[in-house]
This record gives sequence, C-alpha cells and structure tokens, in this order.
Amino acid sequence: MDKSNSVPTAIAVIIIFCLAVGVFGGIKKFVGENQEKIHEQALEEIGSLPSFNVNINGYTYIANTQVSYAAQNFIKNTPITIEMKDDGSDKKIGCLLVKIEGDCIKEKNVEKGDVLLYGESCIIIATEDFKNSAQYKKIGHINNLGTIPSGIQKVSFSIVK
Repeated sequence: MDKSNSVPTAIAVIIIFCLAVGVFGGIKKFVGENQEKIHEQALEEIGSLPSFNVNINGYTYIANTQVSYAAQNFIKNTPITIEMKDDGSDKKIGCLLVKIEGDCIKEKNVEKGDVLLYGESCIIIATEDFKNSAQYKKIGHINNLGTIPSGIQKVSFSIVK
C-alpha cells in the first residue's frame, strides 16, 4: 500500500465531510427559519380566539386562549365536561373522548392556571408552577386560579359569550 496517496485521500475526505456538514447545517438552519415563519403566518391567520370558561366545583374561571392550533381545535370541541384527577401535587388531568391536533411546541415552564393538551386527548390544568419535561401544548391560561380540592373533580369548558 502506498502511504503517500492515503494522506491526501484522508485530507480530501475530511474536507468533503466538513463542507457537507457546513452545507447541511446551513440547509437545516434555513429550513428551521422558514418553518418558524410559516408557523407564525399560520397563527396570524387563526387570529384571536375567544376566551373560555372553566367551571370547577360550581365556580367559573375565565381562561385566556393561547393562539395555537391546539387551542383552536380544543375550542371547536367545547362545550365539554370531563372528570379530572390529581396527577401529582401540581396538576389535574382528564381525558377527552375526542382527539385534538396541536402544535409541536413544548412548554418548558408551566405556571399555575395553565391549561395544556397532553398527547392528543388529555387536558392538564396546572395547580402549581412546575418545570416541564413532557410534550404539553398550551391551550390557555386561567387567571386567578384558586385552590382546587384534591380528588376527582368534574370540570366543564365552554366558550365565553
């Protein structure tokens, strides 16, 4: 084997690899930026969504709706009543009988009062602030959420009229 040819070949392979990584990195950045712009344009087309009522134990809270596909699809399915149970000390969870399509935006910091979609059919109400590692999609936020008793609660969601 002629070692004099293997060094330039190895260098050429490294150069080609670096160029490919640079080109694909640039393409990935370009595609990511365009996807973000397309997503922003689509959300502008949705426009503002109505607020919704969240009735827990006979007390009605008003939730501001997040401008998102998840929220838009959730609003289309109201009015709806579900049973929600404790999921740890920081949230209530309840599942819908319908699937809700939503955005792939992950909420990292969840605040007390956030109403979130988990998966395609589970609704979460944050009863405390917490850091998130799951794929929740924000639907809205309940302002001035009081203390929700532990255990199973019937929760109704409807559009504010």
